[in-house]
Amino acid sequence: MRICFRLAWLVFGAALTILRLAAQDATSCAPVLRKIGGESIELSSPAQAWKVRYPKERASENEIGCGFVVAYVWAGGIEKDYGRGGERAYAQAAEDASEHAFESTPVKWTGNEFGYVWRAVLFNPLSAMGKGPEATPRLLGVEPVFLSSRLMKTGGFVVSRLFRMGKLRIAVDGSVVAVTILGDKRLLDTAGHHKRDRQPMELVAEVQSEIERVIKRWRFAPARKDGVPVEAEVLIKIPIWLDPLEVLSSDQALPRIPPGDRLKFKKWPVKAQRQGSARVEFVVDCEGRVRVPVVVEASDPGFGQAAIETIKFWRFEVVERDGAPCNVRMQHTFHYDRDDGYLQLVDLLDNAEPPKILGGRAGLKIEFPKKMEGENYNANIIAEVEIDDQGRPQNPVIVQSTHPLFNDAMIDGIMKTEFAPGKRGGVPVSVRCLIYAGFGPWNGPGEELAEVQKPNEKDQKHIPSNLRFERMPETISVIQPVYPYSLLLEGITGEATVVMMVNAKGGVDQSYVASCSRQEFGQALATAAEGYLFKPGLRDGRPASGLFSITCRFELPAMQDDGYLVKWEREKKGDIVSAVLLDKPLAVMSRYEPIFPRNLLGKHKEGQAMIEFLVDEQGKVRLPRSVSATEPSFGYAATQAVALWRFTPPTVKGKGVIVRVKAPVLFQREGSGSEKVSSASPSSGSQ
Repeated sequence: MRICFRLAWLVFGAALTILRLAAQDATSCAPVLRKIGGESIELSSPAQAWKVRYPKERASENEIGCGFVVAYVWAGGIEKDYGRGGERAYAQAAEDASEHAFESTPVKWTGNEFGYVWRAVLFNPLSAMGKGPEATPRLLGVEPVFLSSRLMKTGGFVVSRLFRMGKLRIAVDGSVVAVTILGDKRLLDTAGHHKRDRQPMELVAEVQSEIERVIKRWRFAPARKDGVPVEAEVLIKIPIWLDPLEVLSSDQALPRIPPGDRLKFKKWPVKAQRQGSARVEFVVDCEGRVRVPVVVEASDPGFGQAAIETIKFWRFEVVERDGAPCNVRMQHTFHYDRDDGYLQLVDLLDNAEPPKILGGRAGLKIEFPKKMEGENYNANIIAEVEIDDQGRPQNPVIVQSTHPLFNDAMIDGIMKTEFAPGKRGGVPVSVRCLIYAGFGPWNGPGEELAEVQKPNEKDQKHIPSNLRFERMPETISVIQPVYPYSLLLEGITGEATVVMMVNAKGGVDQSYVASCSRQEFGQALATAAEGYLFKPGLRDGRPASGLFSITCRFELPAMQDDGYLVKWEREKKGDIVSAVLLDKPLAVMSRYEPIFPRNLLGKHKEGQAMIEFLVDEQGKVRLPRSVSATEPSFGYAATQAVALWRFTPPTVKGKGVIVRVKAPVLFQREGSGSEKVSSASPSSGSQ
């Protein structure tokens, strides 16, 4: 009987939910085209019906909501963006229904200008439905408020916050007669992240006037009381967006590509000439994304299409002019040489011709490392190197690696490769390039780095929903943590787990030690984790920030290459010489710049650490350790960086030797937004 009762109750609850959802109203509006100059044109709805479902998680809320799907339209077609909504559920409902949102939109476009199309979905509550004597206002039509960058700054609006809470006064004829924008400051000492100060904002008259001008074009069915229309107030989140059609030239503001987003190698055309170029014009929007790319000229249609496919993946830093966000129109020329597909300029906006590998791809001397033969691992590695005006490679540095044990092979191969220098205006110049190489077993697909274990989906259930990913970030670059020197000498093994705050661009903003068998293991892994790069995780279908954890085992067998050196260090003996006996001073061949420790940002502007290490016969750094530091975190960060350095092989009377070295590493923040540091060469007084 109890089971039957529970079953009946579940059926009743499900039926009630269905009835409630059926009573809620979700309707779509016709698409609207906004043209440069601000003109808006309502278009005919696509022939195929747009099915919109009221989100069940909002069914119990007696509120008015709206969602949007937006797109850019230009000569290249229609580029749909993510769904937008005052609440996450409304944005997702609009996104889910938008498969055919613009497919049949009757828009034809020519030339390099572009337009902006938006289509709205209206969500009305149960109280606004029906023809009874009592009803709340029902939303019938909306449009976003598009503000110029100047007005966005004047009003204190942030481009990343697309909706602001507003209170509207609705007259008896359904018109909007008063608009009040409410504050959005998060309240302290309150449970939940939705508790905010909703006091009216005092806006500059010009901003208030523009918002009212647009909102007063919204349409409502009026509230009713005893069957008679009456005035009423409604709360609704108002879309306030930076005008996407306000575009500056690159002379007025120049976007910059962050280091992590320079690693976008050119797409190659399936059919094209062996050499050529293509010039592309595009817009960088207020979120740093490339919009409406158009081929201006190309030596071959295939190169033009390949350039478009490449530039779609570029991401720029958000651009501001006089403290206000803006969109910028730019041009870039792509140079193609089928024999040098592994090379790309570091500065993607530099129109210099890149260097060439003498002998083409066959001249690239990167080989599978012998010590990894028989291992079933994959590795995708990108290095940055300066090719001077004589074609000589200088200071190669690994900037992205999925398996650090292949990094030495990459550096060695670059230094053995011969190049023709790059040119600017026909004159040989020194330029920095990115070089790509992929490693893998010959007998099939390989595995990822085994030493680092990534979390599974079940781990996410312990994370707050606003920091949880719907699609987990994918690791595209890892750094192997340095085994703490004192624990290595004592033969102590262990494990550590670190939680990282991964931002929407795939970088690491902060790392925290969740658990560790020894504090040194935890700090070593946390330091290495701050250099990780990810393909961003998704939430609500968009790249988002969130928490991500990794676990690392520190095991002595992994250190077998250093085994004899560990023994020498324990016994305080072995064939280790002083730097003063070398035939010539050590020279840094590859210098990896440390990362300013995230936990010290805002606390210190500078710091330093003295690192002691061994340099072996091949010039590789072994057993680095911090002997002094102004803060322990500086010591860990410096040790992690120095472990990746390479030197010219040390010799005494022409014979390779192992030398003990001390080198200072200086941390100096270059500016309010910079986190990189500088480092010094090995001291002349090295032991």
